Amino acid sequence: MVTAEEKIPAFLDLIIRLIETHGIHTEGIYRKSGAAAKIKTLKIALDSGATDINVDEFPVHVLTSTLKTFFRELPEPILTFDLYDEFIQASEIKDEREAIQVLFTLTQKLPKVNQDVLERLIFHLARVIQHEQSNKMSANGIAIIFAPCLLRTHKDQGLLEQNNKQQLCIEKILNEQVRKYRETLQDIKIIDQAKTTAEERLTKVRQSIRATQSTTKSMSKKDVESQPLEEDPESLEEQDRVISSHIKSISKEKEELTSGPPMFEYRHSSDGDIDDIYSTEDADLQSNDSPFYSPCTPISMGNVKERDAKYFKFLADQIKGRPNWTYNASTMIITAFLINQEEYEILNDILIQFYGRVSAKVTSKRQVLAVRSIFEDQKTREQFEFAHPLFSENDGDQPLCTLFASNLDDLNRLQELIQLRYESFWSPEIISPRYRLTAHRELFVCIGDIVKYDDKDAGIVNPVIISQYGELVGRGKIFETLKEAGGVEYVSNLSEFDHQDGSFCVTTKGGQLDSLIIHPTRRVSDDQTKKDSFMANVKDCLHVAQKCNLKRLVLPLIYSGAGGVSLKECAFLYACAIYEFCRETRNTNLGSNEIYFVEHNKQKAQSLIRFFNVMFPTSQTQHMFIPNEYARVDLLAGHAYDNQPRLPKVTVNNDHEPSELRVKDETAKTRFDNFKLSVEEETENAGRKSTEVGKDQRLFERSKTKLVIKNADIREEVVDVIVCPEYKTDEFKGFIPNGIRFRFGIERESIEEKVFQTRRIASSRIPVGENRKELTYVYHVKASLFQCGEYPISRNSEDNLRQTVEKVFDKLHRLKHNIKSIAFPLIGSIDVADKDLVKLICSHFINAIFTCCDKRCDPGELEVVIVHPCATITRWLQESLHKKWNAGCS
Repeated sequence: MVTAEEKIPAFLDLIIRLIETHGIHTEGIYRKSGAAAKIKTLKIALDSGATDINVDEFPVHVLTSTLKTFFRELPEPILTFDLYDEFIQASEIKDEREAIQVLFTLTQKLPKVNQDVLERLIFHLARVIQHEQSNKMSANGIAIIFAPCLLRTHKDQGLLEQNNKQQLCIEKILNEQVRKYRETLQDIKIIDQAKTTAEERLTKVRQSIRATQSTTKSMSKKDVESQPLEEDPESLEEQDRVISSHIKSISKEKEELTSGPPMFEYRHSSDGDIDDIYSTEDADLQSNDSPFYSPCTPISMGNVKERDAKYFKFLADQIKGRPNWTYNASTMIITAFLINQEEYEILNDILIQFYGRVSAKVTSKRQVLAVRSIFEDQKTREQFEFAHPLFSENDGDQPLCTLFASNLDDLNRLQELIQLRYESFWSPEIISPRYRLTAHRELFVCIGDIVKYDDKDAGIVNPVIISQYGELVGRGKIFETLKEAGGVEYVSNLSEFDHQDGSFCVTTKGGQLDSLIIHPTRRVSDDQTKKDSFMANVKDCLHVAQKCNLKRLVLPLIYSGAGGVSLKECAFLYACAIYEFCRETRNTNLGSNEIYFVEHNKQKAQSLIRFFNVMFPTSQTQHMFIPNEYARVDLLAGHAYDNQPRLPKVTVNNDHEPSELRVKDETAKTRFDNFKLSVEEETENAGRKSTEVGKDQRLFERSKTKLVIKNADIREEVVDVIVCPEYKTDEFKGFIPNGIRFRFGIERESIEEKVFQTRRIASSRIPVGENRKELTYVYHVKASLFQCGEYPISRNSEDNLRQTVEKVFDKLHRLKHNIKSIAFPLIGSIDVADKDLVKLICSHFINAIFTCCDKRCDPGELEVVIVHPCATITRWLQESLHKKWNAGCS
């Protein structure tokens, strides 16, 4: 694998060079994995001797994964099985210098090839760690990844304990190499400075030589003897030779340093081996005991931004006896003036922290307050000795703090602490239940000043109109409150708004506010379009929050009392907009996780809560969705699945698959000859449509009825009639019934009198639109929630369910116009907390539907579709139907 001309395998050197050239700044360079197929292809190419690797075809994570795989799959690790125990023992030595020295000694015991490969790899990893600020890979993170690859044992020992010891060993090796790498960079700067000084001196000497030669030629021999020259030509030529020799030595030293320092070889500035190279005194270029060429040696650090220079000042102020230094903002150079060896060592201590610096910007007012609070605590200061915040009044239109630390671990710990402190400042005064819109979206009603909900991850809604001059015009208390809090910048930003594609919303920056200000611009007035404009404005705001990936959306009770819109009507239109937004975006997790309705008036807010209690679910189980892992039903006890352990997926027995339906005799086969059963296959997201599967079976030849069970969203079914069960309760009315009403803008009060007082079916017409080519009706039918009786449920519940279904079929029978298709949701439950009860309801519901289909005597054909968004409940309905079918066959 290694030729006589090579120190390490050629393919290994190739991969490392490609990583360093194209990916050393890539975030998570060794933490993230590449595609397995590409890794396999690259390994085959390298095994065949490929030397030209296309980084577009094999991205950096494929390269790093291949490198890790090579070391992990070696039959024996680089540090060998024989030396494993010695390396582990060396890493546990308390004295750091002694531990490093022992580790270095152990590496000399490795085979020569192992030494060369280890040296190249560790030097490469040190370079990766040097760019930790961009690639987020610390020495500890690298050690966790590479320790099992480089140092492992074949003995049967405690895995966890050994992993920790392996990581400690590799981390010490990496930290030492990183320290040397940074020292090398500093040495290179000093060498470059010494070379520049020497070259300037050489230029002056050669100018003097040329001037002396010119003067000598123009003088007579007598004049030369009587007027000796200020500079002896022989002395100048000697200086030329000595300085030229120094420059060559300096260049050679730099070449040796840039080629990569050997592992664990200590080089101290007091060793005397580089004194001659760095000593360039103008007088006689002779070295002395000090490595500095004058009583006040300047050492410069370039490309230092002003904020970084302030951090350097903080570090220098922590150390007594610090050297004098200056910062030139125009050249971005820090220059330190050293007068003795002690100051050099002090500067070196400062630079170790300074070169390891990492920083993060804090741009939220509330987070800036959290930073101030943390650093005012003396105990926190002691925990983070080299961490420091730099505050400024403004950076553009955002308050700013730059948080510095000397290493990434400290910075990460600080950011976690800041987040905890920040969250303690965020304390909305919530007076409503937690409304569960989806699995990751929640809604709250709060009281207080809307400005208190300001946050960099939030959007605040403020309705405006766009004037004929192209300016945003607003009025009212909310507009004035935000304008006052946002300051002059807020007002100026009103003329610099951004149009949001696909909506009538515009957004502006909040000036002194951190939030994005979202302005819906449709006019809501007392005319025929006010409801449509109201709903569209709210939906637009929700879509803008999703597009900008805001965590929170804050809405005042907009339009309440304005434009002739009452609070009750407002609540209904809010619900219509929110239900529809959740339906349209159910397959994405982007957008605001929390929606806050904020109102000053507590009484008004409490009135809104009473309306919302009927409209929005407060529990995930009220979404009528059972995750697959909780699908198993234990008939001995029924419990809410929220508190149950995760269970394995349970599939319906093959006896209940449509393709294996069995007919016991020809009579039964004839009776059920015109029945069609099709169950849509389970999808990953409940409610998503999928292709019907299953074998068609004919049933109910006499009634010409086809029955279909679908795992889908009933609101999207294209049928002649959608059945909407209406439950007489003062609490939540059910996710599916509410979803149907809000989908088509049907106000509950308009149908309740007919449904509950006259006990008749109320019809709502859905106009042609979207994917609906013909008029659709919604049948609102009175329904009852199942109640537990002696066992397993009360007789009244069964009768009520049967009567509800019969009432719908009776209306179809009495209609003069032809209805060819009708969609039913599951009737009898609005909560799936008790899975046992829900499964029993499925059985009774199928019995009622089956009986009505069988007894139907209308001449026309009818397709009855049972639709449910939960795949688990759909399977239960399927199972119940098969049981009923088999019972009918018998």
